[in-house]
Amino acid sequence: MIKGPRGTFDIIGNEFSLRKEVVEKMIAISGNYGFEQIETPIFEEQELFVRSVGDDSDIVNKEIYSFLDKKERKMALRPELTAPIVRSYIENKMYAQDPTAKLSYYGPAFRYERPQAGRYRQFYQFGIEAFGIKNPIFDAEIIVLANMILKQLNIEGYKILINTIGTSVERKEFNIALQSYFEINIEEMCEDCRRRIVTNPLRILDCKIDGEKDYVKNAPKLKNYLSKESIDYFEQIKESLDILDIEYTIDDNLVRGLDYYNDIVFEIVYDGGNAKNTLIGGGRYDSLVEELGNQRVEAVGFAVGIERILSVMKEQNENILENYNNSCDVYFGCENNEDRLDFLNLVTTLRENGLVCELNYNDRSYKSNLKQAIKSSAIYFITIKEENLIVKNLLTKEESIMTYQEFIDLVFS
Repeated sequence: MIKGPRGTFDIIGNEFSLRKEVVEKMIAISGNYGFEQIETPIFEEQELFVRSVGDDSDIVNKEIYSFLDKKERKMALRPELTAPIVRSYIENKMYAQDPTAKLSYYGPAFRYERPQAGRYRQFYQFGIEAFGIKNPIFDAEIIVLANMILKQLNIEGYKILINTIGTSVERKEFNIALQSYFEINIEEMCEDCRRRIVTNPLRILDCKIDGEKDYVKNAPKLKNYLSKESIDYFEQIKESLDILDIEYTIDDNLVRGLDYYNDIVFEIVYDGGNAKNTLIGGGRYDSLVEELGNQRVEAVGFAVGIERILSVMKEQNENILENYNNSCDVYFGCENNEDRLDFLNLVTTLRENGLVCELNYNDRSYKSNLKQAIKSSAIYFITIKEENLIVKNLLTKEESIMTYQEFIDLVFS
């Protein structure tokens, strides 16, 4: 038997219905903030991700699904969606009349990493990206929007972590200090962090293996290397969150795993079940548009891990999938094709007017058809007798004989 690729999954039945409702809520909430949907291809030129997330990142070094097309061009399945959105913003000249654009997206991304709880090789993200706006109040609103999504999904027990990582210029001096500090602890480090001491010591703070060790927690703090301007900007974000009664924790070691961030970065984490999961992560990335070939345009955004969100929702409500049982309004019990032909016009009329109807196509007895109707959670079970319908209301158990028109009047009254 051929099985699906390792680290992937099929979305079927009630799981599909739950996911659909969750994503629709996210789209609706972001729409209230003025975000419009965008969709980009699932593969791009590999260089897009090398230039955006950094050639030293785990994504590029270990996790990217890359391939050569028929013209020997290096392509890659997208490992994240911010870079493709920025590429689209530039290529479609969205900045031509007004640099401001507020975009939301949903779709699959791909990373070759060891499948484990909450991590897959094909996974789904919802996210928002806002261009042409640089204001601490707006940045706070982005965090509020992320928080509102979780509240509307009735998720509890999460924490909002925030930090400021200043500008790339400010981080250079900090990186020098980190190099000196971490060289003393090199024997305790994983193989990746030993390499990062030279290439990008800031990433050690974000390491999945070493990040929780004491020597990392006690490392020099970036805030001591920031300018007054960067600190003031962060203070204004905090002030806005305080006004809105948004609870948050300042995490000095929060840097996020991608090179393009600056100033505010944040994560919303859930510490429950078997592991600590980041449900939402984002921040400001004012240089990425310029890095990918255009004039400088400020930007900020976040991404939501759909699988992690669904996992938490199921953990907190173990019966949640039962709310998405596929049900029909009317089940037509047919014993032969003659019955089916008699029902055909009525079934089509009801479906055209929004009712979910099931017409069985295997010859069954009345009893078998009734059992299937009940299993389908149908409201009405209908059989035919001469020119009339025998209509059984499965909720009230009442049974009536009706004409076709009388039944149409009943269901649409």
